[in-house]
Amino acid sequence: MSSMKLQLPKHVAFILDGNRRFGKLVMGDRLAGHRFGSDKVLEVLRWCQEYDIREVTMWVFSTDNFNRPEKEVSLIMQLFIEKLKAVVNNKDIHKQEVRINFCGRTDLFPQKVQQSMSQVVDATKGYSKFVVNMAVGYGGHQEILDVAKSLARKAVAGELSPDQIASKDFEAAMYLDLPDIDLIIRTGGVRRTSGFMPWKGAYAEWYFTEKFWPELDKTDFIRALTDYSERKRRFGK
Repeated sequence: MSSMKLQLPKHVAFILDGNRRFGKLVMGDRLAGHRFGSDKVLEVLRWCQEYDIREVTMWVFSTDNFNRPEKEVSLIMQLFIEKLKAVVNNKDIHKQEVRINFCGRTDLFPQKVQQSMSQVVDATKGYSKFVVNMAVGYGGHQEILDVAKSLARKAVAGELSPDQIASKDFEAAMYLDLPDIDLIIRTGGVRRTSGFMPWKGAYAEWYFTEKFWPELDKTDFIRALTDYSERKRRFGK
């Protein structure tokens, strides 16, 4: 279906669920699924560009994921470093002027991963045609808690009156300055929000698919866009 016939979202977010289950199903190895999942990211971003969706957020690693087995977390950290280094030298990223941001408790990651993230941010910070936000070390509850602590410190310091705290103050203290999310796509057959972007996704439309993240194909993506286009968004009215 042509993008001209669809009422397209401006900001799409993805919850990349099902890597381990896919790995076990296809390779007999749960951990192998993470590499398949990391390879899928660029493919999905190309679909978004094709449909002129210029802001994409991907939840790739939550704060809870740090509690997974050490071997698994170590593998994911190595994949981060590998993929982030590739991004810095990716000619298409620079040609298409893609800016990449990171949203979450990046300070929780190993130093080498943090350095790789910083290199990607520095290499793409001057671009604005297409924006990709990688939610890493992200948890919705944790973000709200961190915002509350930040505002409380300002109030104690006399920089902000508690009675005058407004939405703009809350948003200014969030991990990243993001536009509101229009559509959230969650793969893996799980039908819950898991606390993802409770503020910026408050009025987002949700689309759930049974497909695991690595097996998502373009037809699935178009189905999500078509479903979104057919909905009437009320924004609580």
